[in-house]
Amino acid sequence: MDFGDGRDIKGHAYNKKEFLLPEGLHSCAFYQTKIEEDGVHYKVRIHDCNRGICLNGDLSTKLGRREAVNKLNALINGLGEFRDFIYNNYLIYDCKAT
Repeated sequence: MDFGDGRDIKGHAYNKKEFLLPEGLHSCAFYQTKIEEDGVHYKVRIHDCNRGICLNGDLSTKLGRREAVNKLNALINGLGEFRDFIYNNYLIYDCKAT
């Protein structure tokens, strides 16, 4: 697949996997972000020890690439708001106690 200007994205593979609690002895929770070797198909996986979710998409069209970025932005924004809520309503009390 190319962008129509001679640039070929085949081979632009990406694969990153990180444990969410790397210091946890019993934690198997992780996330993985991956673009397949074809440079077209991607997935974002988030797993805890029992369940997981997977976002899939196709980067071969302008619409698909825009949708990928929009999905990721929505997820990043939502997780950031959730993190802030937990900090402001729960964790902040732990910080004040020390």
